[in-house]
Amino acid sequence: MVASNLDNNDGSIVSEFTHPAAKNWINAHAQTCNIPLVEVERLWSRFTGLSNDAATDGVLTKTALAQSHVIKDGLIRKILNHFPKNESESITFQTYCNASKWFETANVEDKLRALFKTLNNGEPIDRRALTRILSLFDSDESEETISLNVKIFMAELDTRNQGFVDEDQFIHWIKGMPYSTVQSLLQFDIIPRQVQDPQPQREGETPKSSQSNKRPIAITSDIMDKVATKASARDWRILANRLGFTSEDVTALAQRYPRKDHEQVYAMLQQWMNREKVHANVRALELALKESDMEDIAAEITQN
Repeated sequence: MVASNLDNNDGSIVSEFTHPAAKNWINAHAQTCNIPLVEVERLWSRFTGLSNDAATDGVLTKTALAQSHVIKDGLIRKILNHFPKNESESITFQTYCNASKWFETANVEDKLRALFKTLNNGEPIDRRALTRILSLFDSDESEETISLNVKIFMAELDTRNQGFVDEDQFIHWIKGMPYSTVQSLLQFDIIPRQVQDPQPQREGETPKSSQSNKRPIAITSDIMDKVATKASARDWRILANRLGFTSEDVTALAQRYPRKDHEQVYAMLQQWMNREKVHANVRALELALKESDMEDIAAEITQN
């Protein structure tokens, strides 16, 4: 799945000068993969939990992967099978770290295309392949139910009556879903929430659980104009990606409003709000702005 995005690196660099028993094992991976030390510790705990031998050798062998009782999710197993392997057909911990980082930093469209390639090795998905995929992910479902789901899926996606669904059709279908749904499908947290926000609660501060229960604040036209004005002066394509728009969507906006960046961003925000409805609120926009290195704009729209 992510092999092509890891420059075909089999993850053997770190293992050439250190070993799981060495004191610098975790620190070496943190420096080589450019990942926070605390996150590498968490990834190592997860990695060693996949196989009893992983902690000893620092690799997940092909046999261990096949026999692992921990990996019950069919999609996760397929993803791991697509990881780059070393000469012994094993997944090194370095590869696992790099892949985890890729899942965190890759944009939505790259993740969707990678997901498509994982489902059927990059080949178009026909009825037989889809039946196999659904059987793998929904092993408890009856053959009748799976057959019905295949029929519904193909009728909705195979708009050209080709007898199969290609990559572009798959991407177009997913893009039609609410952005929150897409994010939940592709979520792969490399940094735990407590690491992302490590500051302890101060005395007298309102607990976050109480803050999260507040009613979402709606986005006004003034907020949209403010964001469009400031974001249009920067590389707002990153923001577009965080809001679920692909490069094709951005190109379409540019063609619709040539040389009018403010109008392009404003129209993008309007489309996002129409698509996400109640989920398109100030909090969601604030997070997207922060993830786009526009913290100053995020701060402005949350000021009272």
